[in-house]
Amino acid sequence: MISALLSAICLAPVPSLPLKVDGEGYLRFTRGSNVLYSRSEVVIASPKGLVASDGSILSPKMFAPAGTTSLTCSLDGEVMAQVGGTKQRVGRIVLAVFNDNPSFINFGSMLSTLSKPTLTNPGEGASGVIRLEKVAATTTSQPTRVQTPKPKTTGVAGNSFTSAAAAEVVVRAESLVESEVITLDSIADISGDPALVKMLKNIDLGRTPYFGTARNLSTAAIRANIAAAQIDIRTVRISVPTGARVSRKSQSITINLITQTVSDAFKKKFEFDADLELKTRQFDVPVPVGEASVEASNLQIRDGQLTATIDILVNRKLVTTLNLTYGTGNIPSVKLGDEVKLKMISSAAVVVIKARAQGQAFLGQKVTVKTETGSIQTGILLVNNTVEVRL
Repeated sequence: MISALLSAICLAPVPSLPLKVDGEGYLRFTRGSNVLYSRSEVVIASPKGLVASDGSILSPKMFAPAGTTSLTCSLDGEVMAQVGGTKQRVGRIVLAVFNDNPSFINFGSMLSTLSKPTLTNPGEGASGVIRLEKVAATTTSQPTRVQTPKPKTTGVAGNSFTSAAAAEVVVRAESLVESEVITLDSIADISGDPALVKMLKNIDLGRTPYFGTARNLSTAAIRANIAAAQIDIRTVRISVPTGARVSRKSQSITINLITQTVSDAFKKKFEFDADLELKTRQFDVPVPVGEASVEASNLQIRDGQLTATIDILVNRKLVTTLNLTYGTGNIPSVKLGDEVKLKMISSAAVVVIKARAQGQAFLGQKVTVKTETGSIQTGILLVNNTVEVRL
């Protein structure tokens, strides 16, 4: 049954990692106040860290980042997570090496001993290296174990459900969540003993998937998270329909709304209606539900193109920022030698005279001009070939 459960975890849609030590070292786990050892285990990503099927947590603790789709481990114990198109380091496995022949006792599917090991990195000395091999049904790689009574602990995962389960968890085929974290209550209907139901509802299943994506749910993953919460899995009956998944509830900010916001900000700043053509490849933007708003800032014109910074907020909280580029075919500009109207403004008067541009500029940019009397002035190009200088 244990090998079947481990195989199920390997095939689960949540990130899993089948580890096996090829050498004298042992993988280290913690369960409550107990330190446990094993030469081969399958671990899965959970909010508690990388956990085995019985809820034991790989030590030192490592946490897969949100959006992890797979986990890998090198021979020297470096654990990496695949997140989108990139790999991120999760941590490094430490092995326990015993200098004597310790007296092991069974502790569930793992081993316990009072002997103190030396901690070392995989690949150093006789500790061995990490192989990514599925755990076999036998445990020939483990030393001979002294059969003694198993210590009593809470949270030890059973391999089957009892007919008198104290609570039942029925996972919904499709779930939509709004929060950053998935709880068991948000994806399942839970009934049974009130105290146990309350504990089950608050179990953390990890972060919600990215907007526009879904995360598959499996019995193995839910079992592991329940066990990691120190709940005896034998008291819980779990039902997960095939293809069950959870998505994050969202709303879309359309690219048309974003462009209109940029156009309005452009008109306010330059007093000109520009024909904007989006040059940046950009789709509608999914964001959390709530009161959404779009703000455009840092409008700059370079080589006839407009760049703008777009802030998208939900409930007045910044969610994402975009940097977009627009083509502006009808935007006013001047080139060297063009006649312009020089508008000089002082605190007392406004004077408008003829001048000629001494270089190229687009609307809103600085340009130097020369008057008919030879005076040189630098101002900002406005509409109608007007250059404004404030004295």
